[in-house]
Amino acid sequence: MVTRLVEDAKIKCQQYWPNDGSSVFGTIKVTLQKEEQLRSYCVRQLSITNVSSPKRETRVVHQFHFTAWPDHGVPKYGTALLEFQKRVDKHYMGKSSKPMLVHCSAGVGRTGTFIAINNEIQRIKQEGVTDIHSFVCQMRFCRNFMVQTLPQYMFIHMALLEYINCGDTSIVAPINNVQDKIDELSTLNPKKGKTGFQMQFEKLVRNSSKESDFTYVAAVSSKNKSKNRCKQFLPPESARVIVPQYDGSSDYINFCFVDGYYKSKAFLAGPGPMQSTATDFWTMVWEKKSYAIVMLGQIKENEAEASFKYWPVENKSVEFGRFLIETVSEDVWDKDIVKRTFKVTNVHQDTTRTITQLQYVEWPQDFCPNSHTPIIDLIKVLEYVQHENGNGPITVHCSNGVGRSGTFCALLICINQFKQEQMVDVFQTVQIMRSQRPGLVENMEQYEFIHRALVAAVQKHSS
Repeated sequence: MVTRLVEDAKIKCQQYWPNDGSSVFGTIKVTLQKEEQLRSYCVRQLSITNVSSPKRETRVVHQFHFTAWPDHGVPKYGTALLEFQKRVDKHYMGKSSKPMLVHCSAGVGRTGTFIAINNEIQRIKQEGVTDIHSFVCQMRFCRNFMVQTLPQYMFIHMALLEYINCGDTSIVAPINNVQDKIDELSTLNPKKGKTGFQMQFEKLVRNSSKESDFTYVAAVSSKNKSKNRCKQFLPPESARVIVPQYDGSSDYINFCFVDGYYKSKAFLAGPGPMQSTATDFWTMVWEKKSYAIVMLGQIKENEAEASFKYWPVENKSVEFGRFLIETVSEDVWDKDIVKRTFKVTNVHQDTTRTITQLQYVEWPQDFCPNSHTPIIDLIKVLEYVQHENGNGPITVHCSNGVGRSGTFCALLICINQFKQEQMVDVFQTVQIMRSQRPGLVENMEQYEFIHRALVAAVQKHSS
């Protein structure tokens, strides 16, 4: 299914499955057995029964519902649809004798686009060639207008070019396979004079979004330049977090939305707040209903401020705009992790929330931690905090908002992907993240750290 039910305030498809339990459509009873909501698509397991049949035969049908196609035009990048296609292909493998039902709203545009991409990926795998024009012509002999517009036809080329350039970088369970891949990528290629990790990260940079692909307006406005701690990494208009201002001033803050594994806009990622932006920071945390803050690094790093201290000492309070911040408790674990509990009061609304901050003190600015244990322990506590508070967006910050912040977000996404799908694709995860904010996961060392920390996290979870 390559359409949402409603787009641009118009009904594109009637819902033909129940939200819960069962519904009857004519003589067919449809029961929702399982639903898996992810950032750009949804997987539903449905059972269908012909209630008019004496045998009342029941079949299980899996529906893969892509939800990230924009209301107008085509996706800007092919990465999300390629991730979706890979999941469909994994399920469909070995069932090729049965037809795959594909639909959108009209049944020709996006439907034809997905079928063409899926078919040509199979052809590339088997024959090492692709012929998009011939296949689209072949489809149009079967149904007119398949691949309806020039942008859709161009998108097929763009998505397949990305597939060819990047290849299939997924790693399938068990976790030992990930460790084997790490060993392989760590090996020096004598002809290239580089390790596999170096070459793969260079390929990632070549095939990721660049700053020139984005539009920057608020971030480069003269009235907002003073709000940027790091001038090198700025939030594009398409992903920047808009902060409501009660006094009519600028709605800008140098933070971006980053999609998680299960949902979009799962993270608010940016550099450490400055004294002049601390009120904006707390406004963002409050208005976006974030109950967890992850701080990666220290207040001062390399003799420069990496983050303003936007909280008071224990049992004291401080005001930022209309927010009163009180530090209720502060606990230190093995000098690596500090857990702080804040009581945050909106004095204009007379409402209070409890917000947890987890600070990874010993993650250096210029290199990755030697041990994976602290970050795994932090994630475990974070998951508990999220579960207790409704899984709102997680606020993540480091010195520049892209290096350690991007690495942390990518690691959490990859851990969830491996648990859910029994496979992981670190390359594609970072590539998707960079389509929202360029530069996330700043260097090869951080990219390698994600792989190694993933293995440690899964092994610890298994034990």
